Amino acid sequence: MLTGLSINNVILIDQLHLDLLPGFTSLTGETGAGKSILLDALSLALGHKADSDVIRMNTDQASIVATFSLQNFSKEHALFALLKEQHIQFDDELLLKRTLHRTQKGKAFINDQVISLALLKQIGEYLLHVHGQHDHLLNEALHKTLLDNFARVSIADFEANLVSTREAYNSWLQAHRTLIDFESTLEKLRDQELFYQEVLVDLNGIKIALGEEDRLIEQRNGLQQIGKVISTVEQTLKSLEVPTSWVASLYGFQKNLERCDADSILPLKNAMQAFERAAIEITEAQVELKSLFDADRTAARDLEEIDEQLHIIRNLARKYKMTSDSLCELYEEAKKASATVDDVLLERKKLERAVSDTLAVYSLAEKKLLNARRSAANQLIACVMQELPDLKLDRAVFDVKIRSSLKPSIDGGHEIAFWVSMNTGQESAPLAKTASGGEMARLMLVLKMILTKSTAMPTLIFDEIDTGVGGSVATAIGKKMHALGCHVQVLSITHSPQVAACSNHQWRIFKTEDAGMTRTHVTTLTHDDRVDEIARMLAGATLTDEARLAAARLMSE
Repeated sequence: MLTGLSINNVILIDQLHLDLLPGFTSLTGETGAGKSILLDALSLALGHKADSDVIRMNTDQASIVATFSLQNFSKEHALFALLKEQHIQFDDELLLKRTLHRTQKGKAFINDQVISLALLKQIGEYLLHVHGQHDHLLNEALHKTLLDNFARVSIADFEANLVSTREAYNSWLQAHRTLIDFESTLEKLRDQELFYQEVLVDLNGIKIALGEEDRLIEQRNGLQQIGKVISTVEQTLKSLEVPTSWVASLYGFQKNLERCDADSILPLKNAMQAFERAAIEITEAQVELKSLFDADRTAARDLEEIDEQLHIIRNLARKYKMTSDSLCELYEEAKKASATVDDVLLERKKLERAVSDTLAVYSLAEKKLLNARRSAANQLIACVMQELPDLKLDRAVFDVKIRSSLKPSIDGGHEIAFWVSMNTGQESAPLAKTASGGEMARLMLVLKMILTKSTAMPTLIFDEIDTGVGGSVATAIGKKMHALGCHVQVLSITHSPQVAACSNHQWRIFKTEDAGMTRTHVTTLTHDDRVDEIARMLAGATLTDEARLAAARLMSE
């Protein structure tokens, strides 16, 4: 709870120190006395934004120190985890300090340790909350949190259900993200599969091996070399046949010599033998040349096939922007990839099954959580309805709307909203769209009484929440605040004497003027001082014995 507040040079306050006590403390004073300055200064100590206008005139620096006791906090409180995470030293007390300067940047401290303004505000939200007529209860986005806080103390297994739902959600989310990531990979694989299918169509049936292009070029060069000599071969063969066959002529020479009985004449015999050898050699030459000539015609066909093969290989190499040798590797990859697709599809089915299984577990846990929330909502409705008659809201009907969502959420896909009908025959509507100012103040006081017991907020400040009400209703509000003060520290800025009379402690805020300067002061009232202050609130500036008696009677009641 808040145990001390020191303010220096803030607007109309030059120097002020307040010691605060448990229970319900009322802050009273004339309009414009500076009650709001206390709230503004406290808000600065809790990390809210400020500018140099809050610094008191004729001074260059302002400072606010708020001291909080941590003795009543549970060891599991989230505040302690935050302090440890930020390496802030603490024991049973936190000292929050804020300094402001006209010409330089201000600073924030916790236990004399410099921290960021954002961290100061984050820590302050665990320590104190200010409630006004335009309250955070009107924010529908917070209604689920408020109901859950209530459920934690009213439903035995609520926290376990909430934890189970969160764990199941995280398992589902992990499986879902894995599937999404895999789908992205699978999409790439599908594109790759189409590519490899095209590769198989292009390369299937085509003889492609490492060095195939070089081999074809070498073979082509050899065939082209044959083509270069074939015309000479053809001319030689024609020469051997035209105008007469050289072989036939040689054999003719040999026959002529045989008529001369060449066997008896050695030179003729040798000549005959020479003609015979020459005919044989020329015949062999003709055979070789004819073989080469026939090979040329085959080579022409082979060369055409080789050129066509080279054309196909080179076109494919250009298409896939790689060398012909790389085409061979690509072809092998394509054949392997087609076998991989089946394995990938099988893996996808496993991941889809994991998503389905984890979603089923989540749905079961969420259903239990939904039932727990409905039970808590019914209890909250009953508690609120029980308190409303005391505040003259006996015709009001409070309700908690719970709507399930098909989309999974870490704390259950449920939308929670507080609805109310303030009068008989009036349709129920969201809280922010229904109640008038006075009715809203009373209704929210009831909600705070009930919900605050389920939160760890040690200090609540009500800023004129009783505006617009009086008489027995104001007395009922004061009694509710007094009852709330038994559980948490309550401070209330009020103009209602009935509310002030119900407080355990009372401060009076007032202004003085001295040497042209206005100052705001705060004084703690004794019992007799309280009687006079409440009498003033009842009767105005002129105090009468009747007003004092009425004030004393209010306090005694």
